[in-house]
Amino acid sequence: MHAVLAWKANPLPRRPIVSALLLALGLTTSGCFWSGPWPRVDLNTEGLGEGALAKFLAHNTYYDVDGMKQLTKKFVIEQTSAKGISRDDAEALGLRCAPAPSKECSYSGEYWFRNDQRYVARDSPDYGAREIYHIDVRLSYLKPHDAVVQAYKRYVPDE
Repeated sequence: MHAVLAWKANPLPRRPIVSALLLALGLTTSGCFWSGPWPRVDLNTEGLGEGALAKFLAHNTYYDVDGMKQLTKKFVIEQTSAKGISRDDAEALGLRCAPAPSKECSYSGEYWFRNDQRYVARDSPDYGAREIYHIDVRLSYLKPHDAVVQAYKRYVPDE
């Protein structure tokens, strides 16, 4: 009788980590836990180049074309002053600037990925192809917040 009263007085297990491990073990051995082959995505970001903008784009490859445009524009605004930036700052971002009298800078880069073909419908444009995303940024380093960002996606059949 004493053991029953002790259980009712303390309803939580004394060792919660043991309970969590037993629950995890039960889920993995019961068949309720999916551990099958994970879909694989091949991603190649070498075409983005060097610099802060390229690193930012490489870390945000999961956006669609419209999202990439907005996110890139937001990044440029956050990294620059509305009053202008120096030519060196623009180049540190990864932009290429035109020779001296010009104030224009630009960036052009692309990345591609390929979905795991086991999980792609045969009538999908993703089947047997790579999606290539191309991003262009143009700005004047005197007015970097007026940057123009263009992005587009195209499909290229696998070799």
